[in-house]
Amino acid sequence: MIIDGLHKILQFKVVLHGPGMSGKTTFIKSILRRFGKEVLSTESSIKRTLNCDYGVISIPFNNWELKVHLYTTAGAKYYQVTRPVILSGCDGLIFIADSQESELINNVFSWKELSHYFKSELKRIPKIIAFNKQDLSNKFEEERFLEQVKNDNLLNHEILNTIAINETGTVEAFESLMDLIIKSFNILDFISQIWDIY
Repeated sequence: MIIDGLHKILQFKVVLHGPGMSGKTTFIKSILRRFGKEVLSTESSIKRTLNCDYGVISIPFNNWELKVHLYTTAGAKYYQVTRPVILSGCDGLIFIADSQESELINNVFSWKELSHYFKSELKRIPKIIAFNKQDLSNKFEEERFLEQVKNDNLLNHEILNTIAINETGTVEAFESLMDLIIKSFNILDFISQIWDIY
């Protein structure tokens, strides 16, 4: 979190992470579109994200402004080296799982990657697990994913079902994450205290 007490702005970094082709770019575009914003993307010739997608959302909050910087990580394995940089310093995570049975192993691997990057810090980070592509057939049961990650570091989280391609649940996932962030950082008390200083 970055604090600008003079202009009453709190800035947050939120990262959308998940395996390749799980719908991260579609997800972030859906969120930004609802707020009248556009995403900045670097795509390859086959429409795969090269580095990250990025966008900014401003939300009024108790006479302050919450400025949320949204990023996605590149899902392709050969861009794995870029992920730690993008994930660094994030205040909240949306883990986007591809709910297709064939992708269960890739989802588990992607989550373990987060655990490797953040280690015990992952417990404190507010996070949403979004089981995406709920419109498709042959989906795995969510409990199978949770069992395979052994509920590892699943404190301070919520689980939602989404269909990013038609914007079902995407904004709700973002709003739920912001609620977790506000509670985690105790923003209401923080604002009242910081306002006394300025």
